[in-house]
Amino acid sequence: MKIESRPDIRIEHGKLEGRGRVHICMHVLANARDDVRVMREATALTAAGYQVSVVDVVSARHGPAQETIQGILMRHIYLESWSTPSRIKIGFLFKMLYVISAAMLLLIRSRANIYHAHSDFRELPACYLASLLTRKPLVFDAHELPLSDPGLDRWSLLKRLANGLLKIMLRHCIAIITVSPPWSMSYTNAIPVPVPP
Repeated sequence: MKIESRPDIRIEHGKLEGRGRVHICMHVLANARDDVRVMREATALTAAGYQVSVVDVVSARHGPAQETIQGILMRHIYLESWSTPSRIKIGFLFKMLYVISAAMLLLIRSRANIYHAHSDFRELPACYLASLLTRKPLVFDAHELPLSDPGLDRWSLLKRLANGLLKIMLRHCIAIITVSPPWSMSYTNAIPVPVPP
């Protein structure tokens, strides 16, 4: 793994040059245990020698706030009814602010070398803020195209604001992982991101 924007960081075989194992802290707004993509990436990184932890959101308090699964440290944020409403509601915005701040604190406490936001736009703010505050690299793993939900078109002002914030956060990322070349081109068109050959 080579980090272009941080030439002072050299990573080989999951270890920082002269500093030991690289710790990657992932964040996902779902139960990571049930997310096949997140678990596949986390276990692959662990097998490659990286230390991996995950901050996730679970809806039922059925276990400990922290547990280790397949060598991956899971830190859970408990939130009873966590789902995106069809209409913007004040209660949902407060829940979102709570999740962003709780996740950001857990991400910072993880003392990770790299923050890794999974899935869509909602995971990115907590990782972005943790990355800014700790001056650590940020990776965005886009499982879906962010802000492509047709329901957002009803809220044109909110969508424009979210698009502006997304561009700011994506410029801070050292890498953007997408599932297909057309998706990577949509990011390249939106922000000036170098595309590997």
